[in-house]
Amino acid sequence: MKTIGIEIDAADDGRTIQAVLHDRGGFSHSEARGLIDAGAVRRLPDAPIEPGDYVHRVRSGEKYEATLDPGRRYRPRPALPEGRGYRVLYQDRDLLVVDKHAHLLSVPTAMREDE
Repeated sequence: MKTIGIEIDAADDGRTIQAVLHDRGGFSHSEARGLIDAGAVRRLPDAPIEPGDYVHRVRSGEKYEATLDPGRRYRPRPALPEGRGYRVLYQDRDLLVVDKHAHLLSVPTAMREDE
């Protein structure tokens, strides 16, 4: 395992963790997203960055660490598939945002004709 430490300075204040990993860690944007999705990135002392939280904003003075296996290829999660009549706009551990067609029921009712 290899560990890369990054201390945020004033120039990076407010940037996304993905951009900082790209610029300061030497990762491609795809690799940076893959590291985040794999749970390999955390804010020290012990605050992991949630998978999919590519837009986590960093602050000056914070310290981050990426722990990776040099033999592994880190790739981001595939995009969420669209369903019939809806599409997922955003999903994390606590929130789901869905854009659905007006005719599609969002809760079951006794009067529905089919599933």
